[in-house]
Amino acid sequence: MTPRTPLRAVRARLRAVRARLRAFTLLEILATLAIVAILATLAVGSHGRFLLTARRYDARAALVALAAAQERHRLAHGRYAAAFANPRNPASGGADNPSTRESTDDSLSFAATSPEGWYELRILAGDEQRYALEARARGAQRRDGTCARFTLDDTGGRGAYAVEGTETTADCWN
Repeated sequence: MTPRTPLRAVRARLRAVRARLRAFTLLEILATLAIVAILATLAVGSHGRFLLTARRYDARAALVALAAAQERHRLAHGRYAAAFANPRNPASGGADNPSTRESTDDSLSFAATSPEGWYELRILAGDEQRYALEARARGAQRRDGTCARFTLDDTGGRGAYAVEGTETTADCWN
């Protein structure tokens, strides 16, 4: 044996140790993946709740716009509308465009869904003195059990109700 052989063996072992120190172990990779999965689960759940809450604005904006249309209708016809002249929404494939349909004494030209389509709009009452409007969640927004239904009337009275019917106005109109 020459004196160089042990030096080569030591260098080879040193390289092997360095290579092992630079790599991740399977246990470290699995622990990292578990942490990422937990964080992703929390983020997706929070994002879903945020979307439901943010879409409530669609109902409130639609009801306020419908209330303004009711006031314009009363100025033109002397009474609030009791129904929609065209309840079909052109955005969802309705053939008629509500902006081109004329209002009658008892009907209002207005789309029956909110601008983003998350709520169905209804005129609950309309006569010479008063009106009552409602927005009901539809589609994916139905998962929002806290604010499933919004209401607005001619006095500015606002209401919101959960799926089971309990009043949630303070939570939903803020």
